[in-house]
Amino acid sequence: MDDQNDDQTTDTQPSASSIQGFVDAIRRLTDDPEWLIVALTETLTSMRPTVPSTEAEVGYLLSSGAFTPTQVSRISHTVARGALTLIGAESFLSALRRTWPIEQVASYLDKSTDDIVSAVDQRKLYAVEIAQRLRFPVFQFNIGHPNPLIPHLPELIETISPQWSWISTAASMETRQASLVAVPSQTPRAWLLDGGSFDDVKQIIDPAGSLSSSSQHRRDS
Repeated sequence: MDDQNDDQTTDTQPSASSIQGFVDAIRRLTDDPEWLIVALTETLTSMRPTVPSTEAEVGYLLSSGAFTPTQVSRISHTVARGALTLIGAESFLSALRRTWPIEQVASYLDKSTDDIVSAVDQRKLYAVEIAQRLRFPVFQFNIGHPNPLIPHLPELIETISPQWSWISTAASMETRQASLVAVPSQTPRAWLLDGGSFDDVKQIIDPAGSLSSSSQHRRDS
C-alpha cells in the first residue's frame, strides 16, 4: 500500500503551500533569496533528467544475484523520486556555503571590487560565476596570515581551470591525500601552506599533464 501511495504522489505537481514553504525556508537562510533561488534553479536545470531503468539494465542487476526483484524495484523508485537530484543539490549548496561574494573578498584583501575583477581576469584569483555573480571558493585564502592567499595560486588556477568543475576543485583541495606524506596525510591546501612543492599537488590534480611535462623536460635536457 505504501508503494502505491508513493507512486501516486510522484505524478502530482507541488502545491502552492509547498512552494511557498520552500521560498520561506530560503528567505531564512540568506539576505538575497532571489539570487540563491536562481543559482539553485540553474544547478538543477543543468542536471540530467532521471531516466527509468531499461529492461536490459534491470535484467542485468537481477542476473548478477546482487539484488532481489524487490530491491531493484525500491532502488528504481527511489531514483525516480529524485534521490540523485537531491544529492546533487546538497553537494552544490554545501560547496556554495564555502564561497565568498566579491564584496567580502574585496574587504578581506583591502581592494576595490574592480581590482578583484582584474585579478580574476589575470588568473590571480579563482572565481566562478553563479547566477551572474562571482563567487570565490575560500580554500584559496590564507586567513590570519600576512600573505592572504595560498602559495602557488596562479599555477593552481592554470592547472585546474581547463578540466575541473569548481565544486570538484574545492573538494579536492580540502581532501587528505595519501601521496602528500605528512603526519597525518595532508590536504593539498595544507601541503601548500606548509611549503610543500606545487608539483606534488599538480600530480594529483592533473597526473597526465604532469607526466607529459616531465617527459618534455627530459627530452629538452
